Amino acid sequence: MEALETAGAVAGDLDFSLFALFMAADWVIKAVMLGLLWASVWSWAIVVDKWFSFGKARREMNRFEKVFWSGQSLEELYQSIGRRPARSMAALFVAAMREWKRSVESTPKPLAGLQMRVEKVLDVALSREIDRLEQRLLFLATALGLLAAIPAVIFYNKFTHEVSRHAQRLESFADEFSAILSRQMDARG
Repeated sequence: MEALETAGAVAGDLDFSLFALFMAADWVIKAVMLGLLWASVWSWAIVVDKWFSFGKARREMNRFEKVFWSGQSLEELYQSIGRRPARSMAALFVAAMREWKRSVESTPKPLAGLQMRVEKVLDVALSREIDRLEQRLLFLATALGLLAAIPAVIFYNKFTHEVSRHAQRLESFADEFSAILSRQMDARG
C-alpha cells in the first residue's frame, strides 16, 4: 500500500504537458515532432491559400462569362482585358485572341491552319491555368503525420474536385470560344 502511495505521489509531481513531454523527449522525437508541426502549419497554409484562390477563380470565371456572353464584341472585350494580366477564362480568351489577331493582321486570308493554331493556343493556356490551380496540392496528399494528414487529405480531395470543376468550365469555354472563332473564319472565307 505504501508503494502505491509513493508511486501516486511521484506521478503527481510529473508534468505531462505537451511542452514538458517535448523537452523530456530524445532529439529524434523532437525532430519528428517539429517536422509534424511544420507539416501541419504548411498544410493549413496551403488549405487557406487554396480556399481563397479557388473562390477568387470562381468569381473571376463568373465575372468573365457574364461579360463574354453580354453581347459585347470580341474586339472590344479583348481591348478591355488584353493588356493586363489575365487569369482563368480571361487568360484563355486573351491567348486565343492574340493568335487570331496575329494571323488576321499578318495575312489577308489567314484561314489555313488558323483553327488548329487557335486550338493549340487554347490547349496551352488551359494547361497553364490548370497547373496554376494544382500548385502545392500534392503536398496535401503526401503530408506527414496524422496532425497534418487527416485534414490535408480531406482538403486535397475537395480541392482536387475544385480543380476538376474549374478545368471542366475552362474546357467548355475553350470549346465554345473555338466554335465562335470558327464561325467568324467561315464568315470571312
